[in-house]
Amino acid sequence: MTTVVASFVFGCFSLTSASATIVKVEFESTLDIIGQDAIFGVNPGSSGTLLVSFDLDTDGATIHTAGTSTSLGNLSSDFYGFSIASISNLSANFGSKSWDIGDVTSISYRRGLTADVFFDTAPVVGATTNLHMYLADGLHEAYLGGATATASGLELKSEGQVFGDPWYSYAFGAPAQVTISDILPTDGSPGPGLLSATVPVPAGLPLFVTALAGLGFARYRKRRVLNI
Repeated sequence: MTTVVASFVFGCFSLTSASATIVKVEFESTLDIIGQDAIFGVNPGSSGTLLVSFDLDTDGATIHTAGTSTSLGNLSSDFYGFSIASISNLSANFGSKSWDIGDVTSISYRRGLTADVFFDTAPVVGATTNLHMYLADGLHEAYLGGATATASGLELKSEGQVFGDPWYSYAFGAPAQVTISDILPTDGSPGPGLLSATVPVPAGLPLFVTALAGLGFARYRKRRVLNI
């Protein structure tokens, strides 16, 4: 199936900058085995650690502003979506199992609100953020974070889940820790990077310094989509 994503939803912005800025994103969650069978060498009654890291090119992020409608309610804050083209050097492991960038599967909250990874704050160095990402290698699945409907609207939640084979045993844990660290801009200039901030960026405030209102078209590739 071919997924073509166009950010034509009112209230969306595309981040642009003079040079690419890349940050390293690290996700870590300790998961308890639920069920009677081991998952990827991790035995029942014990726990394992889901470790995922990847480099993220912050150019071209699509900002879906707070209040945007989804199938689970309006967004409670700005959501920052990135396509697979912004992700590189992905490493994901739990027990004996590993996933790679080919296992990244799109997440869709509704048509026009689709990405390969979502953040609920700007992914700047040192930011406190939740993310939502889905890795699938057949029946071997890893969920990084997730989305949940609350009284305030759709929010991202901090947790990790791993499903193996047999499906009735799985690993679950919360909260997860998300760390964003610095990588030099690709133009070789020094510094914390174009999107790094020395002061917190308000969750509901678009980054007008680097934002360009209008149509932003995400690249497309053939793969499955996780519809929420």
